[in-house]
Amino acid sequence: MRTIVYIVPSSSDIIRALNRKGIPYLITYTNNTTSIKAEIGGQKTKYLCSDRGLRFDQLAFIQKVKSHVQGLNRPELNIFTKDVQYYKYNDLQDGFYDDVTEVDVNQAYWKIAYQKGYLSKEIYQQGLKVDKMTRLISWGAIATSSRTYLADGNTKTLVEEKVNKRTRSYFFDVAQDLGWIMSEALNKYHNSILFFWVDAFFIQGRSAPAAIKRHMIESGLPCKTVPLWHIHVKNRGEFADLITVTTAEGKEKPFHRKKGNRQLFQFQQYCSILQSANDLGTY
Repeated sequence: MRTIVYIVPSSSDIIRALNRKGIPYLITYTNNTTSIKAEIGGQKTKYLCSDRGLRFDQLAFIQKVKSHVQGLNRPELNIFTKDVQYYKYNDLQDGFYDDVTEVDVNQAYWKIAYQKGYLSKEIYQQGLKVDKMTRLISWGAIATSSRTYLADGNTKTLVEEKVNKRTRSYFFDVAQDLGWIMSEALNKYHNSILFFWVDAFFIQGRSAPAAIKRHMIESGLPCKTVPLWHIHVKNRGEFADLITVTTAEGKEKPFHRKKGNRQLFQFQQYCSILQSANDLGTY
């Protein structure tokens, strides 16, 4: 029997209606969509819901990218999220940094994915025309996991958890390449780059942004500049700093820098307490 598919903006109304009518259903969650399958009046029915408000054309493009990557005849790679350098900080001290600029890599993941052969030319060019959120979700969808539950009345039972480890490794492969490129730039322009976060550099100095943009173009990654007012580094204790980036328009973007080793510090404190107890016991 053919399944009727409906695209709806929210899953909550569908869930309430099925529960009220006592109709059991399978519900599958991913980061971006919720899929509900049920048999209603003898008709197999599927609801594809985007609680994030994605339109049908956006959902269609996301599925197109995911299906293409899943269809690649390429092996799984031995790369995991722990292997990726998503951010790196220079030796930042407390205080305000003026004369600063943000340099963003344009469509970083998308361009590298194409360079590495994960996207066809047609999909790559189509992706350049969609909005940034759709493009990011489309590439991220190859790494997402899904959880399926059987819902019947007030009970919900986990049926399966699925993740495509092969395509997820492609996502980390691209992220790893970007991390290497960003780290290489930070090391080369150590006196100018304060830190990078995923695909954005935060730079001090007037001439440095142009030099860094030229360096990134050599890697096939054009960039754009975002004017900033200042960057404020504030010590938040022994294990974290708060770095607040303020744009020229006054918008604040917070970043949290972890530092030190909390577990090692706590272990040393524990050993110190034991040592003090032993010293007291010798008197």
